[in-house]
Amino acid sequence: MRLTPVQYDLIHHLMCHPGEIFSPSRLLDEVWDYPSDTGSPDLVRVHIKNLRERIEEDPREPKFIRTVAGYGYTIGPEPV
Repeated sequence: MRLTPVQYDLIHHLMCHPGEIFSPSRLLDEVWDYPSDTGSPDLVRVHIKNLRERIEEDPREPKFIRTVAGYGYTIGPEPV
């Protein structure tokens, strides 16, 4: 399994901050250097979806990259 450079940058950033929740706008800023309030959250959603398809056993039930409703995304096991 090979990741694209974009997927690698995204997973690397998330893995450097396990358990931290990132909003789409924060990921746009910190991963891709988009200026504040630019870029679309849809862009982040698509990249998360594509990354899940590469690394998750069942992308519809992700175990690694989780969505935190109303906040964003985090990486790591689900809290017990």
